[in-house]
Amino acid sequence: MSLDVTNLYRAQDLDTQTRIVGRGPVFSTVLGLRYVALPSSRFDGAGITITNNGQFEPPVTFVPTNTESSAFTTVDAYAGFRLAPSMVLTVRGYNLLDDRYAVYDGFPMPGTGFAVELRSR
Repeated sequence: MSLDVTNLYRAQDLDTQTRIVGRGPVFSTVLGLRYVALPSSRFDGAGITITNNGQFEPPVTFVPTNTESSAFTTVDAYAGFRLAPSMVLTVRGYNLLDDRYAVYDGFPMPGTGFAVELRSR
């Protein structure tokens, strides 16, 4: 298990006491759970990562709602299977909750995505 918490309270203009635009989220957390199987197992392991980010930029009124930057949470997961002692097939899923968000105004991120990885040692 891992937990990362970042508070970017220093990303502010000290003259106006306002946040500096585009300097990352105010608050960011990442929770990760990972299981690693024994080398003799057919199951290679699995993991899940939950990422939560605060809003990057102040809200604007001239972009569609789904392309406006806002706070978001994504859930990514993977599971690996040993096809042979030195070959592993891994299936990965990204943004599994299909959260619609934009890190920067006007540039929406893709929805749910999947990847299949074949690895040899």
